[in-house]
Amino acid sequence: MSDALKVEDGRAPWDPVAGAEKGEVLDFYNIPRSGLLHANGLTYFFDCILGDGGSSGAWAYAHVDDTEMLNLLNAVGPAEYRAAAAAAITDRWVTVAAVAEYKIIESATFDAGSEGALGLSERLVKHWDRIMATRQDLRELVSATPH
Repeated sequence: MSDALKVEDGRAPWDPVAGAEKGEVLDFYNIPRSGLLHANGLTYFFDCILGDGGSSGAWAYAHVDDTEMLNLLNAVGPAEYRAAAAAAITDRWVTVAAVAEYKIIESATFDAGSEGALGLSERLVKHWDRIMATRQDLRELVSATPH
């Protein structure tokens, strides 16, 4: 997990960590929806994986090597780009962030397989469901414990 990007709550999803150097924007529609950034000596791919770049959605961040970076930069046409983007969030540690009002509000890092963008978004929701269930269990334990 050492190459996973730790994003910061409250930041714009296309600028998720202080001090990151902005790289090439690969998809722009009102905001940068997909692109590259450089942080901690590594290159990361970022992509709006749910919500099409609106004020709310889910974003993915994954370390890419030089070959993957070139595949993203040199993709010709939508199909080739989608294939390169999908490969960039497959079989590696991927940080998935929830965004509201164009700000990161929560994130989690997953060991991604081949589940793709929707699968990663579903994993984030399931992660929150487990947190909510655990929170409720803890509330009940606190209530049942004599003070």
